[in-house]
Amino acid sequence: MKAFDFMPGMTVPLGKDQDEFFTLPAIKVVYDDGVEAFVTGWKPTLVDRLRFLIGKPLYLLLLTKQHPPTLLTTDEDEVGLDTFYKEE
Repeated sequence: MKAFDFMPGMTVPLGKDQDEFFTLPAIKVVYDDGVEAFVTGWKPTLVDRLRFLIGKPLYLLLLTKQHPPTLLTTDEDEVGLDTFYKEE
């Protein structure tokens, strides 16, 4: 999987200047109920797509002491980005 900058100009480069990590383009959002979150976008590589096709699972690794609430989805409506970004 490759992270991509899906909202240019609105990104927070997570991990920037940390040699052991690649920079992760993200946006920080605050939902109407006050919940704060970071949203990242990922595109599967050809190898990833082939693995999905044959039923391989998707794994998530978080380098943290407590697991935060997490959502993996291919439906951008579930993330609610239309609240923050309107394409012109």
